[in-house]
Amino acid sequence: FGLQFNNGNQKLVITEMVFKKDSSKINFLAQEKFTKSGTPYTLGFAGKYFPIHPSSINFTSGRVELAEDIKIPNTSATPKMKFNFKKGTANSGCYIVWDSTGVKDISLALEVKFTRDWLLPTTAPLTDSVKATIAGSGTSMHDILLTGSIPGFEIVGTNGIKIQASPMSLDLSDSRNPLDMYFPNNYPNDSTVTWKGFYVKSFDVTLPDTWKTGTNLTPPVVSASNFLIDDFGLTTKIKAVNVFDLQSGRIADLSASLDT
Repeated sequence: FGLQFNNGNQKLVITEMVFKKDSSKINFLAQEKFTKSGTPYTLGFAGKYFPIHPSSINFTSGRVELAEDIKIPNTSATPKMKFNFKKGTANSGCYIVWDSTGVKDISLALEVKFTRDWLLPTTAPLTDSVKATIAGSGTSMHDILLTGSIPGFEIVGTNGIKIQASPMSLDLSDSRNPLDMYFPNNYPNDSTVTWKGFYVKSFDVTLPDTWKTGTNLTPPVVSASNFLIDDFGLTTKIKAVNVFDLQSGRIADLSASLDT
């Protein structure tokens, strides 16, 4: 059965109830309508496993998850970025679980789609838009680790600059770090176990074809590995290849090349 609240923006539907000798629980769906930047949204939540008593529902333990995907913005005009938050499932999507001891599990999953006015894919299907995926979980607000990936893309308006990146991580956790993370020997922080910041395992920047020199078949490529951004600044190792060849490079009237 359902409840329609007087303000017209909220609905609550009881979907399941179970009565046992020592405890009873309830599941429900809740709908919330709101407006952001002049755009109307309808947000659906699923509440699960809440204990019920003759006089009240006990909200000190339970689970709330996103009932369906929600896209922001959902306007008909073409936005520069579309954020698609994924509905909650058993072990993925957007949800939060807690009990009387506090938060037990937080999960986030979303896709970010970029307009073709900004980015163009360099892998099939070339007619689609570039889409980044972000997912992660945590046991509290002090233990959140998000990992994302984005396929190779070309930046519009740069005459052909292309970027290829490996999975990237946003670490907000006090107790864990991204998998396969590597700290360079000259990294200034000794407390790597509790590291927090932004991490990319590796990425390549390919410069436009017009930067090719002489007999080089490929334009210059700049690569960075173990890319860290945190309170200590930026730490990484950068390498450039095919910078310029012997036929095009000159230093003090002498022919010169810079391969790597």
